[in-house]
Amino acid sequence: MLRQEHHHLFTYVPHKSEGIVEILRGEDVFQIPLQELRDITQFLLAELQKKQTASFTIPDVENFISRYQSNKIKAKSSAKSDIRIVIYDAKIGTMPELGFSIKSKLGKPSTLLNAGKT
Repeated sequence: MLRQEHHHLFTYVPHKSEGIVEILRGEDVFQIPLQELRDITQFLLAELQKKQTASFTIPDVENFISRYQSNKIKAKSSAKSDIRIVIYDAKIGTMPELGFSIKSKLGKPSTLLNAGKT
């Protein structure tokens, strides 16, 4: 998984046999237990589902990501995706990079037209 944050590219590499996720940020390498990452993602999902406002903070998650020198969960508003995943297709030998928006499927569905009075 890849995340661009300011001038840094974060690369997340799972090592299931070792029970860790390696986070690469330039020359820096961080290791986080896989279970701890699972726990914080479940907590983040629960918090996102509770929130009714468009902008909010989650201090526990912010503390967690600061451990590997990240300081934003959300991508810039001009970006179409929060995370990107590179998938290896063994049949045709390609590695497409796919982008995903984390919150897009959690809120209300978007409307085709603005439902204002005008």
